[in-house]
Amino acid sequence: MTMKFQGNCIPQFKQQDYDIIDYILFFIILLTFLVVYAILSYLILYALKLATDKLKKSFSVSASTMRIPNGPAR
Repeated sequence: MTMKFQGNCIPQFKQQDYDIIDYILFFIILLTFLVVYAILSYLILYALKLATDKLKKSFSVSASTMRIPNGPAR
């Protein structure tokens, strides 16, 4: 897109055909963002899995020896 300035100083955009290289660059950038998003989401989910596994381990030891204070609800 080329800008052509007229007398009123409002930029007028002249529509121009896109080349094939523009589409290729767009898809390369899009794929790059998708790959980065996939890697980051995998790392976050893996970190959450590690944290919940540690929590489950710590709760499983304490929950087996813990007594319910008021007993079961009747």
